[in-house]
Amino acid sequence: MEITIDEWIIHYLAEKNKIIIESEILEKIYKKCDKFVILKGERFYQKISRFEKESKDRVSIILVKNFIRRFIRNSNKTILLEDSDVMDLPDDLEKITPGKDKFLVKTALLTKDKLILTTDAKLKEKINGMHGLNIVLIDEFIISYDC
Repeated sequence: MEITIDEWIIHYLAEKNKIIIESEILEKIYKKCDKFVILKGERFYQKISRFEKESKDRVSIILVKNFIRRFIRNSNKTILLEDSDVMDLPDDLEKITPGKDKFLVKTALLTKDKLILTTDAKLKEKINGMHGLNIVLIDEFIISYDC
């Protein structure tokens, strides 16, 4: 499965009350053939850099660094796309997709599964099912992920 994600995952990984669950789900994803799909760019890497500099919680920092090492820097677990790889959105999606999420939708449309993993319920409500997109909230994913 190809799972499109964006920079929200850094903050989600850092939430203390979810660290054990996140660690377990990431371990399961790591052991399977599933991959994360990320559009390379300033937003994602700026978020990682800012988190590493600003975070005071040692456990969260370790978890995020482990995520970067095991997934982001691992071509077997993450597909990194360039801006030049993505195409314009279909007109209907262009009109209703919030500007901050357009890169995410463009990325997902390039994948076989068209799955976007997010914390944005409004995005799910607006575009789920359009052009084959499957928008899944992270809490739903954790419960239903087939390991």
